[in-house]
Formats: sequence, C-alpha cells, structure tokens
Amino acid sequence: MTHEQKPASDRDGDHGSLLVLAVLALIVGAVSGLVGALFLILLEWADRFRDAVIVWAHSKAPAYWSLALLALPGPG
Repeated sequence: MTHEQKPASDRDGDHGSLLVLAVLALIVGAVSGLVGALFLILLEWADRFRDAVIVWAHSKAPAYWSLALLALPGPG
C-alpha cells in the first residue's frame, strides 16, 4: 500500500448504515420464514396426498397396491 492509499476502514463516506443493515436483516428473516412455512405446508399436503393414495389403493385390486408402492416414497 502506498502512502496515498487509505485502508478501507479509513475512507470517508463508505461506511454502511446500521439501520439499513437492520432493515435488510428483518426482510431476509421474513422471507426465509415464509419459505420455511411454505415448505412445511407442502410437506403436510404431500403427506395427506400419500395417505389418500394408499387408502385408494387398498380399496382396489392388488395390482393397484404395487402401483402405489412404486409411485410413492417410503414412510415419513
């Protein structure tokens, strides 16, 4: 570093605002919470769908049982 260059921490006007950082943290936290909630809702929906297919397959011929076994993931 030459004598004309200043370290990044000594530059004037380049300091970020703590308020902006806090607002961005709140926004990112809200978005990640929303994504997590949607994921949980989709897991619940998939579990109910799997249960409905299993009940349907048990009311049909054994060929449908094997179809359900092959098409659905294992127990959750």
